[in-house]
Amino acid sequence: MKRLPRDQEKELADQARLLKAWRAWHAEQLANAIAGTHGTIIAELMTLLDRLELNSAAALLDFMRRSDWSSVSYDTRLTVLHHINDRITRRRAAQSPSHRLYEVLRTMHYGAALRLHDDGWALSTGMLVDADIANVLITGPRIAPVDYALFAETPAQTWRWVGTDRFCVK
Repeated sequence: MKRLPRDQEKELADQARLLKAWRAWHAEQLANAIAGTHGTIIAELMTLLDRLELNSAAALLDFMRRSDWSSVSYDTRLTVLHHINDRITRRRAAQSPSHRLYEVLRTMHYGAALRLHDDGWALSTGMLVDADIANVLITGPRIAPVDYALFAETPAQTWRWVGTDRFCVK
């Protein structure tokens, strides 16, 4: 793989440093908010956000309505809003089909096999794969069957990553 020009490497290093500092600042803001006078409410909210699912908006709204936010400082409310937004955004991204497809491709690139079982598709690592994602994968050029199907109208039962092209994995 070709090396980036020195100025681009420096810019990427600067961006990584700034991102790390930004995340540390937000973590510090959250720690200060939890240590403050309204720490119990904020800690309870963070626990709720850890268990948050995309279909549990009612629980989050109920918690926000039950709590008295009028006495909470403006900076603390901004910190709370940032973390609510961050958690919801991460949940959405993790549950999007494109993210799931990327995760399966990355796992297969590192050696996992895609297998068809009686109850559906799964990777050899144990990760379950939706049928829609599996069908996209097996029609792609980087995934090939390892064995033959038992019946002509069914796909092969084991599929692996083939190809030596570079796949961008992070």
